[in-house]
Amino acid sequence: SVSHVFRYDVSANTITQMTAAGGGQPGGSNPVLSDDGVAVVYGRAFTTAVTLSAGGAEQVIDTNQGTGEYRFAGSSKNVLLASSAALVPGDNNGFFDVYLATTGASPTITLLSVFFKPAGVLPANGSSLLPAMSADQQTLVFATSAQNLSGVVSDPTSMVMQRDEEYTLLTAADTGVTAHGSSTRPVCSTDGRYVVFTSDAEDLTVD
Repeated sequence: SVSHVFRYDVSANTITQMTAAGGGQPGGSNPVLSDDGVAVVYGRAFTTAVTLSAGGAEQVIDTNQGTGEYRFAGSSKNVLLASSAALVPGDNNGFFDVYLATTGASPTITLLSVFFKPAGVLPANGSSLLPAMSADQQTLVFATSAQNLSGVVSDPTSMVMQRDEEYTLLTAADTGVTAHGSSTRPVCSTDGRYVVFTSDAEDLTVD
């Protein structure tokens, strides 16, 4: 049997199948619903598929089974995801990276976990996962083991990074280096002011 994704409308007392039916479609699992309830993003074999409306056509982001996390970012047409697939040209680092996929008539995919330098950008030299973004899309946070995303000396464990105009290491110790421990699962508030995360580091800078 094949699992499918359904959406239940509590007010209308109706249920809608969001995954395509028939035609050998592989169904879906692990759905995430947009804030307005219009769209669902879900995983399925070899792809991450986005249904933009009830009964509407699916828009597929081909991640070659490389998707780790996905969620909506700011609107039902923007999907934030972490994938080990090379979704844009030049992303050849072989690690999980963070992308923003904009769906609709002119879909785009943008690599977000990159190292900025005067001559251009380079892929991160470690995996970046568990992304979250503020509603206005100005603040991005994610967990990463990459050592080249900021100028801070890093411990080779998971740390939490914030990106707006530049990168800011959020899980720093009093000495300015990365706290010695794993910090992960960041979530930011709607306006991007607050970020919560979990950490087993004992030397985090605490005010």
